[in-house]
Amino acid sequence: TAVLEAFTESGDPARWVILPGPATAVMARYARELGESLGSRAIEPQSVWCSWYSYYEGISQEALEREIPQVAELGFKTLQIDDGWEVAVGDWEAGESFSDGMEAAASRIREAGMQPGLWVAPFIALPGSRAVRDYPEMFVHNADGGLAVAGSNWGGDYYALDTTHPTAQTYVRKLIAKIVHRWGFSYLKLDFINAAAIPGYRHRQIDREEAYRTGLRLVRDTAGEETFLLGSGALIMPSIGLLDAVRVGPDVAPMWENYASDDLSDAKAYNALHAGINRLWLGRVIGVDPDVVFFRHRRNLLDDTQMQWLRDVAEASRYRCLSDQMTWLDEEEKEAVRAYLAAEDEPLEILGRYRFSLGEREIDLTEAIEGTPSAYPL
Repeated sequence: TAVLEAFTESGDPARWVILPGPATAVMARYARELGESLGSRAIEPQSVWCSWYSYYEGISQEALEREIPQVAELGFKTLQIDDGWEVAVGDWEAGESFSDGMEAAASRIREAGMQPGLWVAPFIALPGSRAVRDYPEMFVHNADGGLAVAGSNWGGDYYALDTTHPTAQTYVRKLIAKIVHRWGFSYLKLDFINAAAIPGYRHRQIDREEAYRTGLRLVRDTAGEETFLLGSGALIMPSIGLLDAVRVGPDVAPMWENYASDDLSDAKAYNALHAGINRLWLGRVIGVDPDVVFFRHRRNLLDDTQMQWLRDVAEASRYRCLSDQMTWLDEEEKEAVRAYLAAEDEPLEILGRYRFSLGEREIDLTEAIEGTPSAYPL
């Protein structure tokens, strides 16, 4: 007789789910089980222009004002400002590149008929930020009493907020209230949020998954039910029921492969497609963001077939997201974007691991995933 037991990190009993049958049926059933266990939210189709993959940290008020009218004219529902607007990670005020402030930026996006979106990393801070300097007690600590390192970016390490600490909870509430209710952003891209679950010592020792969900509840309760919350760098399963959507893979890039790396977490189009198609089944219980697609041929090493593969998965995910600068698109490409955004969502049926249908159109990405790529992005 075999006995299967599962326990949480703290030793509490956990639940096994054993589901027999073909993979497509099992994953559909598993998605339903997750929704029943963790809750679920309505899946809303999205069309988003994001500043990251064209401006990166160089986004500015002037650049935004150039993009807004053309992005709106193409038919996007949301324009989302990404990293680069803030003073620093942990100092969430408008930097020098947004001299009119973030409330004005949100107003200009809204006046153009789009939903204002903003990137923020609410659970992390850099060592030199005011958050770390003024409130070191609200971060996860290590065994030596110092602040636990959650990861590295922006040229150095960063620290993770202890979502169980009263000061940290007040900090999150004030930050989200400012962004949503004062500045007017109703779409938030919450990045690096897995940091809330790092190992370490907290004000209240609870399971790391529960520490993560505690942080998400703070954001959701403050932002309100109508605010769209996208998790990036998210723990996918624990996000269900609290976030509207999750990024399901690494950053995409306008190249298919990179001869110097076969790491599935690197930024390249193959990796984004691989993650997107393998997690398409989650779309039954939480929004799936496979990352941006490309329409430009300028500054792009992808061929038309590879770009279509990315668009097919984004269409199946009901998450059409673009980051091309408008000046990088010619008129023919802009017309293709308009048609892509205006197309009606066809019923999705998952037929196999790399096969699905959208209405009467069947898409098979087996060759895209399992084929032998060129070692160079050509």
